[in-house]
Amino acid sequence: MKRDLKNYMDTFQETARMPDKIKSFLYQILSGVAYFHAHKILHRDLKPQNILLDSEQKKLKLADFGLSRTLDIPSIRYTRSDYLGTPSYKAPELILDSQNYTYATDMWAVGCIFAEMVTQNLLFEGQLDFEILGNIFSILGTPDEIAWPGFTDLYDTDLKLFQHQNSKQMLVLNPDRRITALDALKHQYFADIESV
Repeated sequence: MKRDLKNYMDTFQETARMPDKIKSFLYQILSGVAYFHAHKILHRDLKPQNILLDSEQKKLKLADFGLSRTLDIPSIRYTRSDYLGTPSYKAPELILDSQNYTYATDMWAVGCIFAEMVTQNLLFEGQLDFEILGNIFSILGTPDEIAWPGFTDLYDTDLKLFQHQNSKQMLVLNPDRRITALDALKHQYFADIESV
């Protein structure tokens, strides 16, 4: 492994944005995520810097499992101090200090990585949790109890509500409604790709 995905995107901007390259990389990322989720592992710090490329820049490997946790059940209680991941890839339920988080938190990060591969920019920029959360809500809308039951228990809902328009299944605010890696791999988008 010679470089990470972030370095690759910065160095080879045109090649990194090629649709077939993005498709192949996303497929490999989802395959890796599906594998460790099937083995009850939550990565908790997925980001381009933790995705390594081989010397031919064709195969990816997920790396840095230092924050990962093994889960014996699909949902487990943690506190914010248990999750130290990178702010721009943190799911809203983590920023809001929800004690229940699941494999859906990894899928949020995959959605952020996918958007970054396509645009060559962070989807949600900021250094502090409240900055990231503000950017998430300005792009995806502020949820209500219908979109995310229990949200009002996590966050002050006196914010101006934005019209919620969300078509990206990996970036659904409610973690219970976020797509799984296996379901994402079944999408028509990957119909013409061979297993790597």
